[in-house]
Amino acid sequence: MINKKQVEELVSIFYQPTFKVFYINADHEYNMVKPAGVFVSLGLTSTLATIDSVKRSLEGLGKGYITSFAVLATKRTNANFLNRIDKCMELEDVEQFRLENVPKEVMEREEAVKCLEELRAELDKHTDLTKIAGVATRVRKLETLIEKIDKELGWDRYGIIPDPTTNSYMYFHKFVNYMKKDDIEYRIGIYVTNAN
Repeated sequence: MINKKQVEELVSIFYQPTFKVFYINADHEYNMVKPAGVFVSLGLTSTLATIDSVKRSLEGLGKGYITSFAVLATKRTNANFLNRIDKCMELEDVEQFRLENVPKEVMEREEAVKCLEELRAELDKHTDLTKIAGVATRVRKLETLIEKIDKELGWDRYGIIPDPTTNSYMYFHKFVNYMKKDDIEYRIGIYVTNAN
């Protein structure tokens, strides 16, 4: 049987944000079975490239792990969480889950550019250096986000949302690694088994 604690310790070397590791303890009908490996669920918004990097790192350790991209399906029955692998796939076949309810505060490109223009106009109105510095920081952050989404990330997968904690802006991920449908929770991540 695979050592869940060892997998957790190894993943923590390659991935510092919070993550979860689940035993695969159910068959396709959600009948409890002896654990048949573990599933590593990285962050809700972790990119597929990040998941792939952790997956390859686990394989390359020489510990006899076999890894694959997978979708975990979890169902709660009575007091138990039953986890089964819904499907395994190659990286190019992985599709993250599109969020159904995107908050109204999320800006698409047109709205973000308009907001940027308004912030630039606001710079001309102020004479107080503290206010100018604050607005200039927000302008630069918004410019950087727009440019990165334009050139690398794509507006189909990302938007921009105000960040109330910093009074600035941040990415909004339209595709994530978790979805709940009816009484089943689905996660995209890494299925780990032993070679022997």
